[in-house]
Amino acid sequence: MSISYQWKITDLERVSVDDYITKVFYEVTAVDGQFNSVIDGCVSLNQSETRDNFVPFESLTEDLIVQWIKEQMGQEWVRDHELNLEKQIEVQRNPTSRFGLPW
Repeated sequence: MSISYQWKITDLERVSVDDYITKVFYEVTAVDGQFNSVIDGCVSLNQSETRDNFVPFESLTEDLIVQWIKEQMGQEWVRDHELNLEKQIEVQRNPTSRFGLPW
């Protein structure tokens, strides 16, 4: 099976006076059949770029914010997240350790 990825915005930090977004909290979920893995993180937005292209808070969409963080952080950063998730799924498929008691 192939792994699918879902990027989700879990919260936003913004300036009270103008609703300018300063931080994005996110999680990325990878799913491959019965196996899945999740990582989360936080990205501070580049203020000069996002202020130049200001979007009113009520007009923001999750897709737009995901696009912003991917563009700001770059393809290598996105791929590193996805590779990390792939490794976690591989460990689920082929565990290298076990839990349990002998009794």
